[in-house]
Formats: sequence, C-alpha cells, structure tokens
Amino acid sequence: MNALTATTLALGLVVGSACAAPVEKTIEIVGPPIKLRYGEVHNTWQPPIDFPDEVKQKFANKTMPVLDWSVDIVYKNGSQVPLYDTYNHHYILSAGTRPAMQRFHDMMQDAPFGVRAPNGTVGWVKGAVPPTQQDDGAETPNNRKLLMTPAIHHELLEQASRDVGQAPHVAQIGSASGAEERHTSHRLPRGYAYMIDSPEALTPLFHFINTKDPSRAAINSAGDVPVSKLLQCPCLNQVLNATDGTVDGWEPYPPFGTCSPDFYAEGNPSCDITTYQGGWRCCEDGKFLIDLDDVDVDDLPYDEVHGKFMFTYLDDDAHELGLKQLQFITQVSILLLALLLDSDLA
Repeated sequence: MNALTATTLALGLVVGSACAAPVEKTIEIVGPPIKLRYGEVHNTWQPPIDFPDEVKQKFANKTMPVLDWSVDIVYKNGSQVPLYDTYNHHYILSAGTRPAMQRFHDMMQDAPFGVRAPNGTVGWVKGAVPPTQQDDGAETPNNRKLLMTPAIHHELLEQASRDVGQAPHVAQIGSASGAEERHTSHRLPRGYAYMIDSPEALTPLFHFINTKDPSRAAINSAGDVPVSKLLQCPCLNQVLNATDGTVDGWEPYPPFGTCSPDFYAEGNPSCDITTYQGGWRCCEDGKFLIDLDDVDVDDLPYDEVHGKFMFTYLDDDAHELGLKQLQFITQVSILLLALLLDSDLA
C-alpha cells in the first residue's frame, strides 16, 4: 500500500465516521402513583419528573429529536392496567428545563379541569361577546369559535419560561388522545421530529377515571365487560350555577354559551348550563362520577396506577441533523388549525 492509498483510506474512514447515522434510542418514564377509588377522577398536573441523566447530559443546551412516543397505564410492577378498570380520558405533557417545568406546575395548581380558564374569553374565543338578545328577549347564539386549549397551555408554558429567565421554547405533546393510545405509534416520516429543547424534566397531566366497578366481578368472570357510564363524566354530584356559569365555584373552560347555531338549533344539552348533563366540565380533579347517595366512598378500596411514557429519539442535536420540527402535537391541534384558518368548523 503506497502513501497516497493509505492517506485516502484514512480520510475515508474519518469521513465515514463523521457521517455515521445517528443512533435511535428508547427510554421509558413512569410517573408517580395515582390513587383512585371507583368513580373518582384524576385530572391534574403531576410534579416534574426528571429525564434520565444520559438524556440531560447529551442535550444540555441542545435539542432532543423525538421520533415517536407512546403512552400506557401500568401497575407498580410494570404490568398493564386493563383499560376497563382505569380509563384514560386524555393526557398532555410539557417538557423542558426543570425550573420552567416546576414553574408551570406551580401555575397550574388552581386548575381543577387541568387547564386554567383565561381571564375573559377575548383572544381565546373568536368573536367573544355575550350572546345577542332579540327584540322578544330570546337569547341567540353568536357562533363563537373556540381557540382550543393547546393554545392556552402553550402561552402558559411560555410564561413559565419567562418567569424563570429562560427563552420561551417549550414542548407540548398529547391532549385529545386517550385510552385508544395503547399500542398507538406516533412515528414521524423521515426528516421530521418532535423537538424538546434542553430536556431536563417533564410534567404530565393524566385525566384518569377509575371505572373498576366493585359489583362487576361476576360479569368479568363471564368475559363480558360492559362499557362504563363514567366515560362521559356524568354530572351527578357537581353544583352547576346558572347565575354565574360556574361548576363547583370554578369558571369552566370552554365557557358555556359557545356552541354553534346548528348545535343550538338541535337543542344540544351541552350548549347551556341549565341542560348540561355531563362532560369535561363535570370531570374536575378529585370529583366522583357516581351517585354518592348510594355509596360511602370511604368504604371503597383504592387502586394505584402509573402513567408511563415511552420516547424514541435520535442521539444527536435535531438542528445539526437538519430535521424539520412538528409542534403542538395533539389531535386537537388539527381542529385548532382549522379554526385559525376560519374554516366552517365550529
């Protein structure tokens, strides 16, 4: 081998090493225990959970490119919880630096629905004015279009970053997806990634409902598990105040009176607080969705479960890899985009 050949070979090895494809890695992050009795709701943000040290060190002041994620509900031993025992209504997580996540978590402690209602609806509800009054005194809808909750979460996350003196770069994943998420991939096409700047911690919200009916044992043994009536969050014990539009003293979001004219015309009961029968507004954290006249909740056993995230990522900086970013990763964001584009969706 002559000197030129040796030099060429050495150069080829160096270039080949520099151009080596980044390695895919997968991590699991399990949240703290969630203890619920039958019919009880968990709908709040958990304290920040650290990313593994390897991830924090690798992406300090860099951007972690997440290619895929999945969500599950597990017991302490890691086995899966039957989805007919604990229902995942929806979830969302925020990720970034630990100070920003701690600040965001603290900001959300007065949010019984998992999101703080904005101070007024201007900017969050398109055309946010009270319903108009006709000459005969009847109230008519004004076709207000909601800018859905991911926009509110995103602004609050940016505020949390600013409060701790950091640039408002935050990551947000999830929202409308729920129990159907088990075994569901969110893998992106080649060249795209969900991006998390300086991933140190995440704070998740899990909206879980304990649907493990103690009287269901005989039915289970026959292999027939009926669909729980709790999935739609029935308003059985909540106090709905038609005067001030509150639920148990809290201003819900979305506020009542934001239906489209079509929904009003068909008499949709969710359009008005006086006819509201169930849904997110009656699914506050810590509330029960069963008739408390029929049961003493102190006699009900607790079930302990954990929310679990699995992330697949590349072990190199997303920007150095030239990846394109996706953000506001949520099914709701599809609707949000349509609303922002002033589509016919309401």
